[in-house]
Amino acid sequence: MLKFAFKRAAQTIFVLFGVSIILFLVMYVVVPGDPARAIAGKKADKSTIKAIHNKLGLDKPLYQQYFTYTANLAKGDLGTSYRYRRPVQEMLAEAMPATFVLALAAIIIEVILGVLAGIYAYVTKIKFIDAAITAGSAFLISVPVFWLGMILQYTFGIRLNLLPVSGNNYFTSLILPAITLSAISVAVVIRILKTSLKENQNADYLLVARAKGLSESQVLYKHQLKNALIPTITYIGMDFGALMTGAVATEIVFNWPGVGLLIRDAILERDIPVIISSILVLVVIYILFNFLVDIAYGYLNPKVRAGEKVA
Repeated sequence: MLKFAFKRAAQTIFVLFGVSIILFLVMYVVVPGDPARAIAGKKADKSTIKAIHNKLGLDKPLYQQYFTYTANLAKGDLGTSYRYRRPVQEMLAEAMPATFVLALAAIIIEVILGVLAGIYAYVTKIKFIDAAITAGSAFLISVPVFWLGMILQYTFGIRLNLLPVSGNNYFTSLILPAITLSAISVAVVIRILKTSLKENQNADYLLVARAKGLSESQVLYKHQLKNALIPTITYIGMDFGALMTGAVATEIVFNWPGVGLLIRDAILERDIPVIISSILVLVVIYILFNFLVDIAYGYLNPKVRAGEKVA
């Protein structure tokens, strides 16, 4: 088990290393614009721009900037915002709770709606309802998150005037962004659970349970559902990290004051330390949750550990 965990940890380190290099290349080479110009303004003269470059270390070669950043990162220093001259840690500490609350609310919706709809789609004998749930889940998987968010804003915020369309002033402000963020995950949970229930509906242990005189509902809830929920729970466990990292688009649409909005503002202001460190932290969160799920699944399922050793 320890060997399995160390292997996963080593893979995680290599992934983070690769992500950091890609982020640096994208920010400093691919994305146009000069951070110094964004800070000083369009009318700033060359001497001012040069002074800012020197102060921020932007006049050094890219590889030196990267090594300086990674050296500070190893010490737990995520850098300082070019625009606000504040430690990025402080800015993330202020924004992260809102993102966590949004992701947690989305997970709750995902679990409740996804599991209930998945079970109902499996047990229902009404073909129209089954087809409607299947079509609805396919629609949610394919629809862009930002488009769904704007539709919900227009319908429930503007037309019906039932819920706030932006900000984080009241509890009701959480409803629309949480629904938007959880939409795809709910659809995936429905499909996974329904498929799992169908695949093991004729398993030997269920035939034995029926032979003992148990009703179909007893067979479903006492025996069949327990095994069918294993892949569903695995997905949900991994999905929390995905929701934390995937909340960026939702936060921008609903002006939710989380990490996504922080990244949006940093991009507009060419605040590179904030952009790189924020994305890197989100990647770490995503990888961490996947790592924990892998370890838990490897602990519960010896076949996974054996497969890893063979690989």
